Amino acid sequence: MNTLKPGGRIPFGSRGERRTALPITETTRYTVGSQRPPPAIGANVPLVRRIGAVILAVAAVVIWFVMAPDDSSGSSSDVSRALAEYELNEARTEGAPQQQVVNGWVAKDLLAIIAEQQDQAVSDERLPALAVLLVFGLALHIATTPRTAEPGGPLPVPVPQSPDPSALH
Repeated sequence: MNTLKPGGRIPFGSRGERRTALPITETTRYTVGSQRPPPAIGANVPLVRRIGAVILAVAAVVIWFVMAPDDSSGSSSDVSRALAEYELNEARTEGAPQQQVVNGWVAKDLLAIIAEQQDQAVSDERLPALAVLLVFGLALHIATTPRTAEPGGPLPVPVPQSPDPSALH
């Protein structure tokens, strides 16, 4: 088994790699080939992302159906009533000025119905709730994205593995 002697130095690489030249002490002895690779920090990232995506998808479906506004079938009957009144008033008109007045009445009635429908649409809280889920999804993505070394921070130093112990002096 190849080991470095206490006080030995690791030579600098010929490929321009940044390596340390610190002495190896008894407490930092390195045995070539015996060191296990460090556990992957992000090994569970795909699992966490999948679980998070499933939770967010279920929450989105629940929000869409549970927070749905009540159906107001009265708006279609209001439109039918306004158009029926228009036809009755239209039949009794005798000239362009009266037709303009009747058209104004039906326009006013239909605009009132549209305004009521808009008030009901504004009370739909599903879109803001779905936007909150979007923010949670972005936060999950950011939290599970692997990060590189800090700028100006220490770089990972590769340790050369050579079967020849004399190459390490």
